[in-house]
Amino acid sequence: MAQKRKILVTTGTFCQFDKIPLELLKKEGYEVLVNPMGRTLASEEESLRFYTSGICGVIAGTEPITRRVIEQAKQLEVISRIGVGLDSVDFEAVRERGIQVFKSDAGVADAVAELTVGLILAALRRVPEADRVIRRGEWGELMGGMLRGKTVGIIGMGHIGKKVVELCQVFGVKCLVYDTIKNPSFAQRFQVSYADLEVLLRESDVISVHVPRTDQTRNLLNGERLRQIKQGAVLVNTSRGGIVDEQGLHELLRSKHLAAAALDVYDHEPYQGPLAQLENVILTCHMGTCAREARVQMERQAAENLISGLSQRALHAR
Repeated sequence: MAQKRKILVTTGTFCQFDKIPLELLKKEGYEVLVNPMGRTLASEEESLRFYTSGICGVIAGTEPITRRVIEQAKQLEVISRIGVGLDSVDFEAVRERGIQVFKSDAGVADAVAELTVGLILAALRRVPEADRVIRRGEWGELMGGMLRGKTVGIIGMGHIGKKVVELCQVFGVKCLVYDTIKNPSFAQRFQVSYADLEVLLRESDVISVHVPRTDQTRNLLNGERLRQIKQGAVLVNTSRGGIVDEQGLHELLRSKHLAAAALDVYDHEPYQGPLAQLENVILTCHMGTCAREARVQMERQAAENLISGLSQRALHAR
């Protein structure tokens, strides 16, 4: 009897809400190995523990898939990412091996955009601060601000940036957008104005970041650019860590130049740093797609992508 080909699933919560993706893989005859740690593989060394030579496909999270990891997984043919970010993958090493890489974007934009708007409102109205006041046994009115009528700057007008614009429309905001690729029809439909990054930073009351982490966007909002943001503005980043200079952000929040910030992503995760000591910062744990409905859609798409990719490889090998 032929030995079953092995699939590795690295996300710790795979099929928590829907067993169909796992059933799809087993129906195709694959042996499925699931990360038992219940969390993201946080380092190259942890990835090396699971990316063994016997696996042919991976349903991946955000773990580091480095050259060492790829070299160790000698039979690896397909990587199917749950989500859209691929910055943790060494694409040069992947191309050399001819490994196919897929991403699953089903449900991602809606989930991340909803979290983004939730963080904007929570930061403006100082909701987490008020919660902490009551938990300390105190009482006091914390004066915040409204989103209605504000100027919202969107850095990056991909699927998620567009969704944020759509959700913000009900608040009667003015939207400024910075992106290297312009979409005139979308801009006209939602009354969006494209602007240079410096103009967006100076004029926006709320700034929301939605760009992938690349060589071009790393440290995009460095200390110098952060200082260009208008007094009293709010900054939100639900895209990727390493785009916003965390040290520069800390200085501007501590001095109250920025009214507040909300971060879901960090340069190094899990995050342990000085921003956690500031009252005017909301910190969440890279949970942009942690919504049941979105996770179900992404996991199904990731399983289907993996099966399709491996099937194509098998046909070409005949």
